[in-house]
Amino acid sequence: MNKFLPVSAALAAVALSLPLSSQAGLYLGGAGLWAERDYYEDVDGSGGGKAILGYRLENIPLVFEANYLDTGEADINGTDESLGFEGATLTIGYFLQLSRYGSGIWIRGGAYTGDATLKDSYGTLEKTSTSGPVFGIGGVWKLDRNIGLRLE
Repeated sequence: MNKFLPVSAALAAVALSLPLSSQAGLYLGGAGLWAERDYYEDVDGSGGGKAILGYRLENIPLVFEANYLDTGEADINGTDESLGFEGATLTIGYFLQLSRYGSGIWIRGGAYTGDATLKDSYGTLEKTSTSGPVFGIGGVWKLDRNIGLRLE
């Protein structure tokens, strides 16, 4: 099983985020995501979400971010089984602010940990814990000081 695929797909998904701060300081957000598992031809894509907690430093363009993510359950064609991933990431990155409201772009890296779960209609069949590196690039377009659209 390729352990990195669900997380990689989740981190590359289009996300809608509602940060509470456009400048330095604490921010929170939520995102929807779509996870594809290309390594498995018989596994469908699935929808999920993530919660975001971050902090942007004031005088240095660094951002620290923790995410909880759940890729949802992807059906395995021809069976009553499904495959899912639930985990967390912790990253540090460089944020280049491009507007006074806080629009900008970033690059970040860190680590993830989580559980891949194989289920059927009776419950969990197999659970595998995994961890590894994560990398991301993205941007945020701020609609105003408190609301933005995020692509990652």
